[in-house]
Amino acid sequence: MTKVLTSVNKMQMLRQRTQASKGNVTKSTPLRKFNATEVQQEIERILETALKGVKYEPASASVLTVSLSDSVKNKVKSMKFPRYKFVTMVTVTSKTSQGLFVGSQCLWNQGTDSSATGVYVNNSLIAVASVFATLYE
Repeated sequence: MTKVLTSVNKMQMLRQRTQASKGNVTKSTPLRKFNATEVQQEIERILETALKGVKYEPASASVLTVSLSDSVKNKVKSMKFPRYKFVTMVTVTSKTSQGLFVGSQCLWNQGTDSSATGVYVNNSLIAVASVFATLYE
């Protein structure tokens, strides 16, 4: 057991020395940039698939929004945008004669960070899903 620990310690020390000699080797640009148009199409497809024919019910709206948010987040993660962190926000409300305004505000790097929003409307409800993507440096 001690031989294994000694070997692991030597490997870790060698790796640290190698990294120290090279300096900071992080890239300031993403390997694959977040594609807002592609993500928006996926969001709208997920909303349409999940909400087609669904009638708005206040009692189940919170469960529905959590489910939709998880579906959108998992799909965006599966699209493989390396080094990005995602925040998903879904709003589901009844469709009445009232207006709806959904807004968001944040501080980010305009060159690398982005967002995508999809909307779905049927006779009973309105759903708005947004994904915010920030490059993790």
